[in-house]
Amino acid sequence: FLYYTSLWAVVSTLILYAAKRFELSPERLGELMSALGLSTMIAEAVLVRVIVPTIGERHTIQLGLQAFVMQCIVLGVAYESWHLFICVLFSTLSHLVYPSLASLVS
Repeated sequence: FLYYTSLWAVVSTLILYAAKRFELSPERLGELMSALGLSTMIAEAVLVRVIVPTIGERHTIQLGLQAFVMQCIVLGVAYESWHLFICVLFSTLSHLVYPSLASLVS
């Protein structure tokens, strides 16, 4: 619950943060959101099928949570707009949490 709430808090405020702090243009904001959407699709369609059988559900959840922490740290210390795209890489791994957690619970 806390992970999912914090994830959507980051996603919902990222555009405002990027626009105010880095003065990104609408086109650049669109690129950032497209990259986040693409990272979600890659994580949930491809990486889950590769990583979960390899390291297991519990370790996948731990990996995803660690990536989410790194994503939040990079967002906090970012001083150039391209740092936000580094967050997209961490976001790809952090999106492994929900499918693994749902599988583990059910």
